[in-house]
Amino acid sequence: MKMMIQKLGAALAVVLCPAVHAQSVAPLSSGAAACQLRIETPSSDWIIKGYDPFGGDAPISTFDLVLLNSGDKECRVLPVFSTDGSVLGLQNSVGTSRIPYNLIDVNDDYDATPVSGRTLRNDLHRPVVVGPHSQQLVRYVLNIAVSSAPGDGVFTQHLLIDAQDPGGQPVARSQVVAGIEVLPSATMGLAGAFRLNHGQADIDLGELSEGTPQLPLQLQVHSTRAYTIEADSLNSGYLRLAGTEWEVPYQLAIGDKTVSFGARTKFGKLNAQGMRLDNLPVTFHIGDARDRRAGTYADVLTLTVSVD
Repeated sequence: MKMMIQKLGAALAVVLCPAVHAQSVAPLSSGAAACQLRIETPSSDWIIKGYDPFGGDAPISTFDLVLLNSGDKECRVLPVFSTDGSVLGLQNSVGTSRIPYNLIDVNDDYDATPVSGRTLRNDLHRPVVVGPHSQQLVRYVLNIAVSSAPGDGVFTQHLLIDAQDPGGQPVARSQVVAGIEVLPSATMGLAGAFRLNHGQADIDLGELSEGTPQLPLQLQVHSTRAYTIEADSLNSGYLRLAGTEWEVPYQLAIGDKTVSFGARTKFGKLNAQGMRLDNLPVTFHIGDARDRRAGTYADVLTLTVSVD
């Protein structure tokens, strides 16, 4: 018997929180000759969008701050991020467990993550120098530990940004929303008694006789929520001798469920979210195989996993 395994990840993205646009606050210094700084963010949503947790890409992206000095004196500041009193980590709208992340300054390669609620200042961190009537771009890498995500959805945290002078006083302020949009997704693989043949999994059911061959075979499904599996049989549920009309009926079971060919079978509570890894035994029940011509009987079975 031949079995072909395919994978399919559904793509459904629902933004659960409104975008919060950063607003630069008027400089705290005064005087025509003073440093006059404001912070602009090309994007106030520092959100990694459309992330497939099983797609193989790392949950990393870069975002920018632009420091603009309209004064006649240079500004020397260090951008400091704070969580405004909340615990570090990304959450969705229902308040699930938090997803850790890191925020790295690309210019000077230091960790700006507000680990204890605020970026830790260090004497080794060089200030950003913005000349009179000029601007300076500061780039950050947002790296999210998406393996800790409790499922799919939009996970965010509001961050305040202070551009502090060497004495630790804020010169300008702004805010961004950091986060990630994790898509509903599923993928699967086969483990156990099979061999690969030109990208397909070949399963040997042995000498055909009525009953259930004892094969160590499992379908391994990774999913962000409950999912469905559809099984399509090339021969409509029959093992067939090539070039003839001779055939033997069979049934397929995945886990504790008998799967109907051409139909979708649900696994897990419908619409239930949460990262999961299921190892589902795969069994075949062979029907009446008596008085059949000798030869190799086969079918091509295509399995498709999807999330709603």
